[in-house]
Amino acid sequence: MIIKIALVSDAEALIALKQAAGRGLAGRFGAYRLEPSITSLAAIRKQFQDHIFLKAVVEGDAIVGSIHLHVRGDVPYIGGLIVHPEYLDQGIGEQLMLEAEALFKMGQQLDAPISHYEEQGYRKTTFVYKRLIRFH
Repeated sequence: MIIKIALVSDAEALIALKQAAGRGLAGRFGAYRLEPSITSLAAIRKQFQDHIFLKAVVEGDAIVGSIHLHVRGDVPYIGGLIVHPEYLDQGIGEQLMLEAEALFKMGQQLDAPISHYEEQGYRKTTFVYKRLIRFH
C-alpha cells in the first residue's frame, strides 16, 4: 500500500470508496442509524478546488482509503477519513492520518466522527476531534 495525492480524475473512484465504506458501516451499525452522505461527482470535483485529497492505493492502483485536507483562514483541517471495509484494521487509516499531519506540520482540527481519531490521541470537543501536533 502506498499513499499518493489524488487527482480530480480519481473522483469517481473516491465516490465508489465512500459508497463501499457506507455499506460497511450500515452492515456494522445498522442502516437505520446512518444518514446518507454520498457526495455527487460534481460536488467532489468542486472540493478539489480548495482541498487536497490523499489516497491509499494497493496493487493495480485500486483506491482503498482516502482523506482530505484544506485550510480555512489560518487553520488547517483534516477530514473525510475513509477506508474500504475489506482493508480495515491494516493501519491504512493511521497512515493516511500521519501523511496528512506531515503535510501541515502544525495544529489542526478534524471534522469526521470516527473513533479512530480517539485511538490516535485526539479528544472530542463539541462535534469535532482535534489534537495539537508538535514537530521539533
